[in-house]
Amino acid sequence: MSARPMPLTQADDTATGRATGQAIDRADGVPWTRAVLGVLVAFAFALGVRVVFLDRAYDLFIDEITYFLISNNLATGHGVSLHGRPFFLHPPLFFFLQGPWIALTHPTGPLLEQVLSVRPMQSLLAALTAVVILLLGTRVAGWRVGVVAFVLFAVDPFTIRINSRNLLETTALLGVLGGYLALLWRPLDEGVPRRRVLLAGLGFGAALLTKEMTFFLTLLPMGLLFLAGRPLPRRTTLGVVGVVVATYAVYPLTVVLLGLGPIFVEDKLSGVLRFLGLVKTTGFVHGHGPSFLSAVLRNLDVFATTYTLVALGIPASMLLVWKGDDRRRVLGVLGISAYALLAYSIGLGTLEEQFFYFLVLPAMLSVPVAWGLFSRILDRRDFSAVRLSRGRPRDLGGAYTGAARVARVVLPVALVVSVAWSSFVWTQVRFTPDDGYRQVYGWLHANVPRGESLGVTTDPQEFLLDGYVINPVSSGDEIRATRSTYVVISGKQIADGYTKNGVALEAWLRANGRPVFVVDGRTYGRLEVFEVNPPGG
Repeated sequence: MSARPMPLTQADDTATGRATGQAIDRADGVPWTRAVLGVLVAFAFALGVRVVFLDRAYDLFIDEITYFLISNNLATGHGVSLHGRPFFLHPPLFFFLQGPWIALTHPTGPLLEQVLSVRPMQSLLAALTAVVILLLGTRVAGWRVGVVAFVLFAVDPFTIRINSRNLLETTALLGVLGGYLALLWRPLDEGVPRRRVLLAGLGFGAALLTKEMTFFLTLLPMGLLFLAGRPLPRRTTLGVVGVVVATYAVYPLTVVLLGLGPIFVEDKLSGVLRFLGLVKTTGFVHGHGPSFLSAVLRNLDVFATTYTLVALGIPASMLLVWKGDDRRRVLGVLGISAYALLAYSIGLGTLEEQFFYFLVLPAMLSVPVAWGLFSRILDRRDFSAVRLSRGRPRDLGGAYTGAARVARVVLPVALVVSVAWSSFVWTQVRFTPDDGYRQVYGWLHANVPRGESLGVTTDPQEFLLDGYVINPVSSGDEIRATRSTYVVISGKQIADGYTKNGVALEAWLRANGRPVFVVDGRTYGRLEVFEVNPPGG
């Protein structure tokens, strides 16, 4: 009787994970000089694709302006404040990173150009994130999986868009993934030394000090792992949580010692109500904004690969928890926690586009890691006599052998298609300017005298079009009352309901004024500057 391969058991899986970890610790036979060179190349590539035409690829977003103003106040000695008031809606770590950047680079010129000047910091942080993803995938599942995860991150259109704007998410997820890299650096059956527990807790704590939503990717997974008691020992999860709490506690304690406790509580309560969805002022659930489904369909062509990755992340995370070794299971729990955050945000809370960054990055790890695990299961299992739920045993060995062969072909083909499409999107985005407000600002300063009364209709315009008397307007009566001779509107924000009385206002402008400058862009659609008939004319 010929020997048949044994079914893949939990013991086999653990042993395989240990052997894989030992191979990875030897750098999979790759000399350390080449490994270091690979890291440097990965950093340079991820950075390069993000800095090309960075100042014109994506028009300015209102949050970019807000975060710049706070960081600039910190750099100029006014503390973490906004419009003369302490700012506690988000924790301060990001501002303590960007403040020194501003102090060193000394941005000058109009506010619009100053905000654009800090975007390269995000590109550097994103390049570091790419390296962390490469290392994390490699440590957990081998260098091939690590490279695939890195490539998915490096060229993904959605992550590039987030990384190209002055937002909190890039910094927050760098802390999250850095913590998991420390935690999963070596196989968990060898134990987790205190220094790695400390590093993991500091990484998670840094993420929480950047954006508190990272709770769902740090403390929630640690809590689930604590309840399960494996694959991390409870003392390890408790140690990590202890470091996280101690790290974050420095923030509120400092605020209280400065005598700013009441303002802190007020801002944090406002943030909690927004997250819970009890106060809805922004995002896809905003009463006058676009629906979540319409936003998905609108971006289907650009983010097709991202959406596919997000969809695959659900079964991938479940497979890692079900059949993975210890380190893969931790990544699976991370993925499931990320989907819990998204499900809540869609169903009950406030959902904004940048929140998807909290989901996409875990999926970029879980999908390639799970695919490698799935292929290995198909290779090793004995399917020659599988008993179905009803009927006699059937020989499925040939079918599963074929499936294994298909699996080995599908991944590289899918990866090539994904990279090709992402590269096409990158080319379209980077070489087609989306800098409408910069062009509007340039036209105004070339054609309209400084100090002229200017009617604005959206948040970005109130801050970006400096040099003029700014008047928020929403009707013809307000335009005449403020004696505004020029009014700026955004076609997309009117269509999406973000401009008060937008449809009526646009109709009034077309009847009582004339467009003197028009520019089209992806972010704000058609931006138009209207010259209005003189008051009383």
